[in-house]
Amino acid sequence: MPVLENNGTTRELTTAETVVGSGATATWRVPGADLAAKHFIVAVSEDGNVSVRSCSTQNVVVVNGRQLGARPLPLADGDTIAAGTTQFVFARDASALREPREGDSSPAYLVDERSRVAFPLDRRTVSIGRDQASIIAVRDPQVSRFHADVKSEAGVYVLYSMGSAGTKVNGHGVAAPRVLESGDRIEIGGTSLTFTRGPLPQGVKPTRGEEHEDATEWSRRPTVTSGVVTTGESQRVEASGRSPLLMVGIVLVLAALAVVIVRAIL
Repeated sequence: MPVLENNGTTRELTTAETVVGSGATATWRVPGADLAAKHFIVAVSEDGNVSVRSCSTQNVVVVNGRQLGARPLPLADGDTIAAGTTQFVFARDASALREPREGDSSPAYLVDERSRVAFPLDRRTVSIGRDQASIIAVRDPQVSRFHADVKSEAGVYVLYSMGSAGTKVNGHGVAAPRVLESGDRIEIGGTSLTFTRGPLPQGVKPTRGEEHEDATEWSRRPTVTSGVVTTGESQRVEASGRSPLLMVGIVLVLAALAVVIVRAIL
């Protein structure tokens, strides 16, 4: 009988699908582990094969250190499923259960190669943005005030993009949480940060970030996105190039008013 083990609790996979999550509708409810209400599903097929799939593209599920994709992944004895702050071990029989596979415990950084500094990822969440409260404060008009977060989750580091200007990893846009791998290049606006594990490159020094005198002023600036300024409430065309249609409309209104006034006088 295939089983899952979590923190000393072993559950037999007796049904076709076992939904793991924190909500009341989950088949196996695991509270206090930062799981979604329905986080992932372990399915047993008629021929006895077992696979795992995520309940949502927004749910981070990691199998043996690799992010689970959109398709179900077949499971083998000893496979470790990490989600939230907990781990599950799969086996085809309880007698074959093993200890969870250990992840990479080496220190992780986001490296700004242009400035030759590295920001340690030693907090549960490291915020990136133009706001003065961001742990990694970026002075770039193309970066949103609250642009992205890097979270320690499922034994890995996950990038969450929130900025209106978008975020890229290795040249590709990020539409869902993305597990970072060493060497990944994160692009936000005109700023590039490289995810690094282990020893830092020569000449790169760790930093906690520094407060700048212009931090508040940068935090209040609107975000520039492809010629459009985003204030967080609405968008408007930059003052340097007002909409031609708007200018034509104003001229027509003024002309109509002039005609009315002249007729009234005559």
